[in-house]
Amino acid sequence: MSPGLGIALLLLATDGSSVALEGLAGAGGGYEGNVTLAAAGQPTSGSAVAAAWAGLGVGWDPGEKTHLSAGLRYDGALYPGATDLSRNAAWADLLWIQQVWEPLAVIVAAGGAWSWYGDPARNGPGLALRASLRVEPLDWVAVRAGYAYTQRWAEDEAYSTSSNRVFGSVEARVAAGVYLGLGYSWQTGEQTFYAPVPTLTPQVQLGAGEGPATGSGPGTGTGAGPGAGPGTGTGTPQGSGVFESLVPYRASTTDSTLTPTFEAGVWEGLYLFASYSYTWGSSLEGTYTAQFGLAGAGYRF
Repeated sequence: MSPGLGIALLLLATDGSSVALEGLAGAGGGYEGNVTLAAAGQPTSGSAVAAAWAGLGVGWDPGEKTHLSAGLRYDGALYPGATDLSRNAAWADLLWIQQVWEPLAVIVAAGGAWSWYGDPARNGPGLALRASLRVEPLDWVAVRAGYAYTQRWAEDEAYSTSSNRVFGSVEARVAAGVYLGLGYSWQTGEQTFYAPVPTLTPQVQLGAGEGPATGSGPGTGTGAGPGAGPGTGTGTPQGSGVFESLVPYRASTTDSTLTPTFEAGVWEGLYLFASYSYTWGSSLEGTYTAQFGLAGAGYRF
């Protein structure tokens, strides 16, 4: 949130409206599997994950059924087993919640970010847009469904990706302050995949006319030889650790993700949480699966 936007919200507030500071913070740890999105049957690499986030903003209720908020947020993650993916991101967020009638609300959110990664080739801005409906048929059940669009740009175009996602979830309060949820999303767009660098014999390396690999596929040369394929890539390996001998490239993909969640309030705004995501997808490169689990504590006001 820019200072000007926060001041504008305060100035627009009338005597009958409510303006308040809103904030959140949290930290957690977990594990992410198949960070290279290797195809089924291929060796996979995973890493432990340590995550932290914090945000502060202004919330404004111009009417009984309308809530607006704007804020700044930090989001960071550390991948000790895949350091290229470690990141720090600064976000600016906007949120609008409109209660249509008692059980139904429309939620629209937008955010922009700049991310710094362990591998500088991944650095760049990002954009996230989301619109959803929330229905609360009972005071202990909430059902959500919506659409989200994300786009990120990077210094190396192989890491510039976009996606369209349709999602839905059900969350139930099973005890005082304890919530269980189950979400599903279907996503299509572009992902970054990785291809191994072809191993050339000494005769090929010294052969006449050999030069650096160029073209639009992972490790492609001037002809349709080994390693040629669809997508957009640099043709040369980059990165470190599990990415050291891999060539990044983009390819279109479609995947589905199933996510059970748990949250338990501890004291006022303090809560514990846990989530697990299982993703299965396919592209021209083949089918793949990935898993991500995270647990920790958070605070919001």
